[in-house]
Amino acid sequence: MTIYVLTALFTIVAGIVTLASGTREGVAGWRSFWGGGYVMLGIGMAVFDLQTFDRAFRVSAGAILSLCGAVLVTQGVRLLAGRNPHWPRLVAALLAVSLVPLLSHDLAHRLQRIAYIDYTMMIADIWAAVTALRLARHERLRTAWMLGGTFVLTAVIGFGRGSLSAAFALGMNAQFDFINNIWMAVALAACWPMRGNLPTLVAAERAERALLRLATEDALTGALNRTGLDRLRARMTGGAGLILIDLDHFKALNDRMGHAEGDRTLQLVAAAVREVGGPGSRFARLGGDEFLLVLPGRSLALTAETADRVCAAVEEAVLAHRRSEWGRYGDLPPVTASIGVASGNVAGEGFARLVAEADEALYRAKRAGRNQVSLMRDAA
Repeated sequence: MTIYVLTALFTIVAGIVTLASGTREGVAGWRSFWGGGYVMLGIGMAVFDLQTFDRAFRVSAGAILSLCGAVLVTQGVRLLAGRNPHWPRLVAALLAVSLVPLLSHDLAHRLQRIAYIDYTMMIADIWAAVTALRLARHERLRTAWMLGGTFVLTAVIGFGRGSLSAAFALGMNAQFDFINNIWMAVALAACWPMRGNLPTLVAAERAERALLRLATEDALTGALNRTGLDRLRARMTGGAGLILIDLDHFKALNDRMGHAEGDRTLQLVAAAVREVGGPGSRFARLGGDEFLLVLPGRSLALTAETADRVCAAVEEAVLAHRRSEWGRYGDLPPVTASIGVASGNVAGEGFARLVAEADEALYRAKRAGRNQVSLMRDAA
């Protein structure tokens, strides 16, 4: 009885804390479902041990509250993962899990009822685990991996107790009660404390990631900003190739077509450069219409080859957009890219030196007629 009471109290408190932290989200936020589900789970456990009510009522009411709480917790994980609530399915699930406890009051079928509860909660835990693990893989959140893992653990525990309930339905109740107490101790000591707080940690990690993106990424293009580039530079060692890009005729486009069209062009250029750079490259916007593509471990020859493809990709992306907007641009010259290339050791002051080399090469490309690639002087 003590284990049930302690588990119930902890679960209710965890649910209330979650509900209190999400008052600004409204009733459709993940905290409302997770917190409400935890409160119902805790009350359901407590009802099982309330001696003031008829035992048949306690068993049915406790089962309904616990199962509905498990469904709400699962819905909370779904909302935490960014899914929209599906109200008809939610209502149908709540009614479905409540049906058997509502209609079955025969105390002789206690173990069968426990098996039903455990198997149903196991299904809910598996669903929540899959959702949490997908979130972890998609957003690379360590706390989401932990959340999914705790649901896997409780699903395994639920399957084990459900299977034992079915096996002990033949009459070995004393042995079952002993194993049931062990199950509750494991659930209390290993699962409930961690799982109760993990969704809040997932939300906190996600918020921290969002703040880091705001601080280190350019909102328009998704490229690193200067702060992000400084962080990258501090971590880099060894050799790398740098491709410094400055757009030709961009100011004329911006003045004639407006900032909205200029922003769209910058986004097209960023997407084209990022695609050419491929996995492992890092892309930064230095300001205005100037970008930097960093290629770790690339020689000057390989970097120059990539720069040629960047130059062609930028021209093609802009021309394709112009063709889709036929007639709007008039005699405006197309936006192209002048590119400076440098390669070498980026440790220490090496990165700044290579950027300066690439900058000199870029202006040689500008003076030579634009829309072309120029290499650092040591390779010229």
